[in-house]
Amino acid sequence: MTLLVRREPEIVERIAPLLIRPLEMVKRKAIESAMILCQGDEVEAAKRLGISRSGIRKMLRKYREVDECLA
Repeated sequence: MTLLVRREPEIVERIAPLLIRPLEMVKRKAIESAMILCQGDEVEAAKRLGISRSGIRKMLRKYREVDECLA
């Protein structure tokens, strides 16, 4: 990757937004995907993500609040 940055910085600038996303967005997508794949089972989704049940519930509550504010 270092060679690409040195030789083609404009390519890196073009593809960076596609490859680098804010961590909050990545976490939300991971939780949403796990919830879908686990058919809404918060305990199973949390287990597969390696987080606590209370942790996933806290994040889901936060995402719902944000969605409600945007609606």
